[in-house]
Amino acid sequence: MNTMKKLALGIAALVLVSAQAQGPDNQKDVVKRTVKITGKVVGFEMGDYTYVQIRNTKGDEASYFVGGKPGLDWFLAAHANKTATFTVQFVSSVIPEAGGRIDIERVSDAKVGKVTFASWMKAERKKMTMEQMEKKYWPMIEKLLPKEGQ
Repeated sequence: MNTMKKLALGIAALVLVSAQAQGPDNQKDVVKRTVKITGKVVGFEMGDYTYVQIRNTKGDEASYFVGGKPGLDWFLAAHANKTATFTVQFVSSVIPEAGGRIDIERVSDAKVGKVTFASWMKAERKKMTMEQMEKKYWPMIEKLLPKEGQ
């Protein structure tokens, strides 16, 4: 999959998540539970949406939907292989590509040391536009995608 196609899919996912959060009541996400996980970002997966692969402190790996906050995937990529605390939500969400409402696990926030996603994003936005951030951080995500044939 070429870079532009991946970028278009990522942007479409952000638009879809934003639209779902603001849709009719029967379209709203239902958060069933929230947990904190300590671990490291070890990769990304791209499909209809962006997923982040996290290895927890016990060495177990899991893949989570990255959702709801523009730039969260950039923060995760910029801090890959650093110990972080991830907020993971277990959510009932409407995903049209999946045929309707399904249960998903998504990273909704992250913190590396004392640096929160929100504080990082605020500082980055003072220096760059979203387009400039995309040019800077997208290659970091690409480096963490599986190689063709893997």
